[in-house]
Amino acid sequence: MLRIFSTAIALFVASTILKTSFSLSFGFNTNHPNIRNNNVDSRIAMAQQVSAESNNGAIKNACTSINSNSRNDKSPSCSTRIAFIGNSILYFNDSPRLMEQFGSEAAVASLPSDNINNSSTTRRIVQDSCLRGGASLITILEKGNGMANKFRTDNARIIMSSCNDASDTNSSSSEIAYEYDIGVPNVTLLLSESSNNSSSWDYVIMNDYTQAPARIENRSATIQTLIKDYIPLLSIKQNNSNSFNDKTITPILLMTWAYRKPCKDSDDLGSVTEFMEKLWEGYKAYAKALDEVLLTDLSSSTKETAPRKTRIAPVGLAFYRIHQQNPTLWEKLFHTDDFHPSPHGTLLQCFVLYWTVFQKMPPKSFIFDAIDQNILWSTSRIMQPAGEDPLPRPTRQEAEYLMGVAEAVWLEVQDTSESGAEFVFNQE
Repeated sequence: MLRIFSTAIALFVASTILKTSFSLSFGFNTNHPNIRNNNVDSRIAMAQQVSAESNNGAIKNACTSINSNSRNDKSPSCSTRIAFIGNSILYFNDSPRLMEQFGSEAAVASLPSDNINNSSTTRRIVQDSCLRGGASLITILEKGNGMANKFRTDNARIIMSSCNDASDTNSSSSEIAYEYDIGVPNVTLLLSESSNNSSSWDYVIMNDYTQAPARIENRSATIQTLIKDYIPLLSIKQNNSNSFNDKTITPILLMTWAYRKPCKDSDDLGSVTEFMEKLWEGYKAYAKALDEVLLTDLSSSTKETAPRKTRIAPVGLAFYRIHQQNPTLWEKLFHTDDFHPSPHGTLLQCFVLYWTVFQKMPPKSFIFDAIDQNILWSTSRIMQPAGEDPLPRPTRQEAEYLMGVAEAVWLEVQDTSESGAEFVFNQE
């Protein structure tokens, strides 16, 4: 349950104001600092002032309410909370919001009752993110969110305030200010805005720049950053001890895929199989490095089942299985640039992520019905870059095939992990 403290309220207000925003104003005061001021220090100060005034009842009638459909509404309190950190692999076709669709009220309602009741975690999903095009796990820490322009779309709008009190005869029905849901300004704020109060993230899904884990030098630098910078943000230690408590956020490493064709100076990474082998080794090394710290206080018998144990979402391995089994469909997993995901690729990605989080099949009937009605991506802030022709979306038959591959690969990875065997790559 959520604990309500004035400090938690202040943090919530601060994080809301800190998000880079744009206003569409009709009769609204655009000189108000909440709308125009993008200076971080000034906005923090303003947040503190607003919080203090709110506690004193000074702004009881002010227009500061957040629309109930906005990203800042963290209800229901029993949701599974997922933070996303990464780059265009995640924002092409908007994986965070597609996952949120999979965990919507309608999606959960479509699940068989025994499927819900026997789950160790609720299937409702609340998400937030810090994304930046071309970022690695190192550079996104340094540069922060880069979605201010890319997510400036109609679907990204959330109503921040409205002064349409019926008793105010001077206001008009068009006095509305919008913010754009671009995510949180930086990784530190994303992970600390929840961990500083009682509603910590359950999982953080992270992907690296695709080539980084495949290259030894980049891999080593990333491991150092994971240990030095990420673990303090993920972990919550017991009072006066070096042990981590159960509120430590579970890291999920999104393993990406080999490019469809050599590009972005990737020729030296070899064939699709060779590239995939290097990526798999890299992500396993990341997970091992995280767990050596996160699980250090646990006995060997409890490490494998510890909630905080790092998980790898084997999205790249699912791509690879389709490369081996269905080359025609594999071609359709990619955007026209040969490395970003198409809608087919993003759907496969989210199926694997869902299995990695819940260890259960996504809401099949909901997804198929949404595909039939062409509304599966109805909440996505962006599909592909502006001005490009939309790519075909998966048919119900293709989605069912992708869902089957996601399940098979996820189960295969679990089996090999438990047995100590290795995932088998076919030689080309």
